[in-house]
Amino acid sequence: MAIVPINNITLYGSIDQKQAVLEGLQRLGCAHLINLTPATGDGKPGRGYSTEAQEALQYLSTCPDRHQQAENPLGFDFATVEHEALTIRQRHDELLGERDSLAKAIDAVKP
Repeated sequence: MAIVPINNITLYGSIDQKQAVLEGLQRLGCAHLINLTPATGDGKPGRGYSTEAQEALQYLSTCPDRHQQAENPLGFDFATVEHEALTIRQRHDELLGERDSLAKAIDAVKP
């Protein structure tokens, strides 16, 4: 990962489009987004959700294969889904690193 100078951007728009615009920017990967809650200004997530919950949602939103949303809230354990999503994301990142290392090792031994 390269270290580059930071440029700040400010976006203005309707509140109805906020989440879609932020998710689109995150998917593009061209901006690091920090949620600055207007009430506090301390950068903590709004809407009462933890940072981990927002990270899990972001990861699940970017997955190419999506399952249907649970229609019956009975038996739905938010904490379990959050934990499993973050565990899968971590394992995915580990496997990508391992794949890259193996590809480099294979290239190094090619004649």
